[in-house]
Amino acid sequence: MKEKHSQPRRVEDAAGAPRWSVWRQDDNGNVALVKGGLTRTEALRLTADLECRGHKQTYWAQGEQ
Repeated sequence: MKEKHSQPRRVEDAAGAPRWSVWRQDDNGNVALVKGGLTRTEALRLTADLECRGHKQTYWAQGEQ
């Protein structure tokens, strides 16, 4: 019997909280992971810190799957 595939599960820490990552896109359109395995608060704080430095990159946080 073929098993149904469901949506990917979110990555969680030991306490069951979803993990987040911070990504960037440079002015040439290249996307790269900055850091993963963060809490939502850590990811948002890192994103804000990177954005305030005035680089040409765009930074965002997203939940890991």
